[in-house]
Amino acid sequence: MRLLDTIKLDIKINSCSRKATIAVVMFRVAHSVKTRKYLLARLLGFPVLAIYQLLIVWFWDIDIPSETEIGVGFNLAHGSKVVIDSATKLGNHVSVRQGTTIGNKGAHINSPVIGNHVNIGANCVITGGISIGNNVTIGAGTVVTKSIPSNSIAYGNPLKIVGKTIIGKVNPTNFKRIQLVEKQGEMLNNGLYTSA
Repeated sequence: MRLLDTIKLDIKINSCSRKATIAVVMFRVAHSVKTRKYLLARLLGFPVLAIYQLLIVWFWDIDIPSETEIGVGFNLAHGSKVVIDSATKLGNHVSVRQGTTIGNKGAHINSPVIGNHVNIGANCVITGGISIGNNVTIGAGTVVTKSIPSNSIAYGNPLKIVGKTIIGKVNPTNFKRIQLVEKQGEMLNNGLYTSA
């Protein structure tokens, strides 16, 4: 996908937060400059890298190095207090919420590889040379130090895999459906599931 098409998709996905939109677009441009093969292109793009480092990384506290590999459709929900290691690889349509740290335990240890359509809750820590499959939902506050298979729902510290997803939705065979009801008996939400 071309850079302009990727940026258009990122703007659409991050439209709820202007700060997140600016951060992701600046990341895309800085990543494009940083990964150029020719020295002249990198020298001409140096002001972009400097602005990205100053505004996004230092002032806004969104520590995503410009060389990090992130697929299309990256959603930086709320756009604050996020740390992603430069060696981490994120797939397409990954959503990362505030307070999340993704990286490695040390300088010589592999970083996480995260698949497509992964939803990462607030204040998560994902660390080590692990892999997270496709269509995974990780609950808020989860500490992930081991791999998670595709189509899973995981939460907690220690990590618990509590169910399966089907293309990003909860599988009713693994979960019993609960209904939240108002005082008058009207349905509020018929899409919430808990462990059976």
